[in-house]
Amino acid sequence: MNLADRLSEVVAACPEAVALKFEDKSITYAELDRISDCYAWALTRLGALAGERVALLIPNCLEFIYFYFGIVKIGAVAVPLDPKYKWPELKALLDDCQPKVLVCQTDGLNILHHHQSELGFIQHYISLEDSSYPDIVLLKNFLANVPAMPFEFDVPETQTAHIAYTSAAQLRPQGVMISQSNLVRTAAISAGGFGQSNKDRVILFALPLHHIIGLVVVMLGTIFSGGSVIMLSGVSVDCLLKTIEKESITVFLGVPFIHAMLVRHLRENSSEYNLASLRLCGSAGAPLPPELVLSYRVLLDKDLVDFYGLTESTSHVTCQPLDRSGKPGSVGKVLGGFELEVVDSAGKLLAPSQ
Repeated sequence: MNLADRLSEVVAACPEAVALKFEDKSITYAELDRISDCYAWALTRLGALAGERVALLIPNCLEFIYFYFGIVKIGAVAVPLDPKYKWPELKALLDDCQPKVLVCQTDGLNILHHHQSELGFIQHYISLEDSSYPDIVLLKNFLANVPAMPFEFDVPETQTAHIAYTSAAQLRPQGVMISQSNLVRTAAISAGGFGQSNKDRVILFALPLHHIIGLVVVMLGTIFSGGSVIMLSGVSVDCLLKTIEKESITVFLGVPFIHAMLVRHLRENSSEYNLASLRLCGSAGAPLPPELVLSYRVLLDKDLVDFYGLTESTSHVTCQPLDRSGKPGSVGKVLGGFELEVVDSAGKLLAPSQ
């Protein structure tokens, strides 16, 4: 199954349910499908073809998700990139993936405009913001007069959906080519590991959509479960906690640094927030200090569940049990659908307890 077909299944099941919310704007599943169809039509009109790359050099926003689904609907390949990259990093990554289309904001254009002659493979620059640079396609013009009809194109499930670059990519770019069927399957495994359902409201905070956790574990895992993704910009812990209370958030995932910020804030302001709606708090991306887990239990009366994954696996591979029986310092057992081996430096399989 490809990504568009999986989205269509969820849309058919809950068309009027809220799929996304960002800055008080709510988008239903039916609207997400319709809007991403418009983006697919617009990309096709621009000349983007199946198999060609479309780079997304933009922060977390609704447009990122619209573009992502529009790209995969036409069988093109999304290339999510960190908008904070400077020219040397961008040069290395863009030379490697050679996108035909690049989507960015003013900050990105300010960097790339001076180097357009070195990026001849990019035929179209699309800006989310108004721009005075010549030959830039503004988003409002990109979407003007697109057909008001469903976009239908039979994309093979084996087609590459996006290229995810691993850490230190700017030094030696290593792009992981991830197929559409892989993403459908791993998003389901991820959601299953967290026990997600259409009742969940998952907050996306300080996890960029250009990273696997934000894109697959939070966004695709939640959407394909029929839940709601509540997107929050910035890194204000006070805003995070107020949003958890206001939006009745049920799942909060982050890296240890963010959880440590939350703990420090709660020690000084614990009586100001009602976090009773949270059923799951998870951490990945770095070792989770046992004292941070203990602080969660004391301050929130909740476990901080540790899970482990990597870019190449496209989602998390292991997860602690959700019933508070997890061992501090452990990342839990392997999730169904994955196989995990522990080997020594020579690649030899180790026996249990070694």
